Amino acid sequence: VRPAQVLAYLRKSQSDDLLRSVEEGQAKHETIVDEWAERTLGGVVPEENKLREVVAVETIKGRP
Repeated sequence: VRPAQVLAYLRKSQSDDLLRSVEEGQAKHETIVDEWAERTLGGVVPEENKLREVVAVETIKGRP
């Protein structure tokens, strides 16, 4: 698998600090995904393959 074949869904986790914004939570997850992809796949996931959660929801049921 190459990085260009991967889609990354970036969201703010419920376990994240409550004072952290959605954008900060997504940035944290993006760093984690990019570091994993670099180690595992030899490169980062392209920006066009990164999907960002628009609104943080409190429950799994509330997610589309």
